Amino acid sequence: MGKLSEKSEDELIDRFKSAFGPPSPGEIWTGDDAAVVELGPNLVFTTDVMTEHVDFELGWATGEDIGYKLVAVNVSDVAAMGATPGKAVATLSVALDLDVGVVDGIVRGMQVASTRWGVDIVGGDISRASELSASLALLGSLEGDAVLRSTARAGDAICVTGALGGAAAGLVALRSGAVDRDALDAEFNQPSGADALAMLAVRQLRPTARLEESRAIARLGASAMIDVSDGLAIDLNRILNASNLGCEVAAAAVPVDPEIAPAIERLPGVLEPAHLALTGGEDFELLFTIEPDRVEDVQVALDEIGTSVTLIGRTTEGGRKIDGEPLSSWMEDSWDHLRGR
Repeated sequence: MGKLSEKSEDELIDRFKSAFGPPSPGEIWTGDDAAVVELGPNLVFTTDVMTEHVDFELGWATGEDIGYKLVAVNVSDVAAMGATPGKAVATLSVALDLDVGVVDGIVRGMQVASTRWGVDIVGGDISRASELSASLALLGSLEGDAVLRSTARAGDAICVTGALGGAAAGLVALRSGAVDRDALDAEFNQPSGADALAMLAVRQLRPTARLEESRAIARLGASAMIDVSDGLAIDLNRILNASNLGCEVAAAAVPVDPEIAPAIERLPGVLEPAHLALTGGEDFELLFTIEPDRVEDVQVALDEIGTSVTLIGRTTEGGRKIDGEPLSSWMEDSWDHLRGR
């Protein structure tokens, strides 16, 4: 396929244009200076960026992984507001010595993820850079009010979907070279559960946005919600800061990814599974608050989808505690993009 230095910008744009058309009736997508789209009255708008050597390494992430995750993390942000994703524009910054196959892989990964969650990629931009970077800006629509971080109430139940810590464990496995790429690809294409390390790596490289779950949680009256991107401790603190509340959380109640335990001996230097569940990022599960008597309703609704919900604590008007210890002590081990850890 050659290097990008052998291709023109228009040739690269054509690779995206052919992948994400045709436009909806009355709209104009890739090919003009700007896309023309129909917008609804109640919108949310988000963006996310993935940068080489910060969010991924080409030694263990393929173009497909990058493109898929780029869409997934943006859909997760929209889901956390109780909204439905719609139109998006993508930006790609590339080094000229990058293999064209990586770009084609990014396009394929974006195609798969955008089809899965109903995203229309309507345009974007390509630029030259010293390293690979990809970003997406996504519009979503609301049926009612957005679910915010700032509207939790004292005495609310604190709940989380799914299980936590798997993506962080998967990152350790990928960085250490412990994952077999063929097993990883097989696990993504046809999940079998045969290889715990591969399953953990999939959690990191191809996360699931809890879109259907978020709609159900919003309909049932969630008072606040956030997706767990930087670790439960730090993301819970964001809700508490915005809502000016405290919390009491039981560490033993926090659901731990079941694949960590069988893989832990093959993960160099990894923390205890329960610690990973509290501090590890990029699980993209939903952390939300809701009236205690609605928890069972949420559990029933999400059980029909096939996703678990766990009650882990409650909001208070006092301090912020996990097992009686300050929440801040757990936050020290959580992910921060600017600190690089």
